[in-house]
Amino acid sequence: MELKLPNISLTGKGAKSGPIPSKTTINLVVQPKKRNTTMTVLLGILGIVLIAAIAKFGFVDLLTTLGAAQSREAGLKTQLLSLQQQSADYEELKNQYASYAITQMTPEESALQDRNAVLDLISNTLTQVADVRSVTLTEQDLELQFANASLEETSAVLAVLEQSPIVDTVNLTTAKTSNDSDVISSVQVKLKNA
Repeated sequence: MELKLPNISLTGKGAKSGPIPSKTTINLVVQPKKRNTTMTVLLGILGIVLIAAIAKFGFVDLLTTLGAAQSREAGLKTQLLSLQQQSADYEELKNQYASYAITQMTPEESALQDRNAVLDLISNTLTQVADVRSVTLTEQDLELQFANASLEETSAVLAVLEQSPIVDTVNLTTAKTSNDSDVISSVQVKLKNA
């Protein structure tokens, strides 16, 4: 685009005489500035690296941590479910175990004589004197059968049994076989309540 200026004369008061500019056109097209392409590329790469670092540490690592936590949670839930299935019958087992414990005895069971004391009584009186053939203990009734004891030894066993603090009553029945050495004695003992 070309702009034409009219011829102007500069005459008059305070005007200086001199050459008049001769340029009659103005160039309005702007020349683009040369850019530093190396700096632009470096800033672009720096921006991409910065965005990638933010994405990795702010997003990808959090997702990885979240995934690991969720898989650990799933493993723990599976383990918990397995343990719950294993202990499903715990209450039944606990009640069964409690029925054998002293603290969970019924009133009838707690009134019975201590079985260990009964075994100690048998061990201390009979096993040293005779051959014990059978021992039957039902609630408070104890039946003993023994052999190879003389009448004096049998009488001594009865005396010891009658003096025991856990014995209420003692009854004796003896039987002799055709052989002179075989005397079988049966003793019925009623135990006291505990």
